[in-house]
Amino acid sequence: MMSEDETLCCGTSWFSYIGDPDDPEFSWNPSPDKFNIGNIPRPFQGPGQYEDIGLGVHQAIEMVRAGASDGRQLDWGAWGFKMTGHQVRKLVVGVWPFGMKATLHDELANLEGDRAYIVVVGERW
Repeated sequence: MMSEDETLCCGTSWFSYIGDPDDPEFSWNPSPDKFNIGNIPRPFQGPGQYEDIGLGVHQAIEMVRAGASDGRQLDWGAWGFKMTGHQVRKLVVGVWPFGMKATLHDELANLEGDRAYIVVVGERW
């Protein structure tokens, strides 16, 4: 029998990025009518300009279970985690222990350490 984690992830590909919590189209606490219709923040670098940070559903589920971050489901296939720039850097470096692309390294360098961001993990469709 498959576990809940395997049921959530099998046959699905995922994307992850660093979102901008100040996106006016995004709500951390959406009304019920907004849920399920793309309530995810734009990338903090701007629309369509982001590097996949390599975080998958298993890491996201573990973060929720460990209470490592304020996390919640944002829409039908995406989850978000509030983190500071410092926390995001630590998380991403842990995902890429043997090095990362220079563009992702540059994106992390542009994060303000104490500013809030939303790490988004979503189902690619």
